[in-house]
Amino acid sequence: MAKPLLPNDLWAISEPLLPSEPPEPPEPKGGRPRVSDRACLTGILFVLRSGIPLVARITGANRHESAGFEDPIVAVPPIKRPSGHRRQRPGKLHADKAYDVPRRRRALTRRHIKVRIARKGKDSSARLGRHR
Repeated sequence: MAKPLLPNDLWAISEPLLPSEPPEPPEPKGGRPRVSDRACLTGILFVLRSGIPLVARITGANRHESAGFEDPIVAVPPIKRPSGHRRQRPGKLHADKAYDVPRRRRALTRRHIKVRIARKGKDSSARLGRHR
C-alpha cells in the first residue's frame, strides 16, 4: 500500500490550526457536498509534492471569471521533464461552457494548447467527465 501523504501525526498538528466547520444548513441549496478538511489538505499536499503547476488569481467580485482566462495560463511555470527542454505550457486545457468563446479558443490555439472546452448548445452535461 502507498505511503499516505498526510500521516496521522501531521494531521494531529494541523487540525487545530484550521477554522471550525460551518454549521449545516437545514435544507441543502444545491452545489457540491463539502469535502473534509483532511481530504482537502491531502489534495494540496499532493499538488505540492507532485510538481503539478498551481496558479491562482484574484479578480473583482462582479467580474466574470473568463475575463481572467489567459493570466493563469501565462503564469504556469515551466514543467520539469526527465530529459529535453522544459515544457512551457500545458498540453491541453479542460474547461466548461462558460469559456466557450472564440477569443478563448484562439488564445489556446495560439499557444499550441489542445482545446477541451464544452460547446454551448452541443455538449450535454450528462457526459461530464468524458472528453468532448
